[in-house]
Amino acid sequence: MGQQQLLVLVLAALIVSLIIASGIMAFHNQAIKANEDAVVHDLMAMTAKIEDCFRKPTLLGGVSRTTTMAKISSFHQLGFYEHDINGNTIIPDQTFHNENASYRLIPGDTLVIEAEPAEKPERRIRCRCSFSHQSNKLEYSFETVAAVD
Repeated sequence: MGQQQLLVLVLAALIVSLIIASGIMAFHNQAIKANEDAVVHDLMAMTAKIEDCFRKPTLLGGVSRTTTMAKISSFHQLGFYEHDINGNTIIPDQTFHNENASYRLIPGDTLVIEAEPAEKPERRIRCRCSFSHQSNKLEYSFETVAAVD
């Protein structure tokens, strides 16, 4: 009888351990998904800023509806700023960092913003922005790519 109770106790401990492990795994996966959602939200905000910069006249710091995205060359031009630990403003050029990810701006006819998420840096998210001559407006696309080192 004692051996049977010991076996049930061991089995119960094993089941509880598996449940705890699966809960930790689910929590970790949810954290990764939440971080990726936050990065996509940041990229959507950046595309809105690109749209504003595209429509803004050159005298006000925009690109005045140019047909190429090459004139947008920095996050500062889009209105993004960073702060150091002392509260001083850092003016970003082609890289921008926040709690969600590190972003890199790659100017050209097709403007590319590549995000390296904080939770899973090897799974990068890219946003491509280009001017469509057919529809006469900006078009955006998002893709997830594996990091190449």
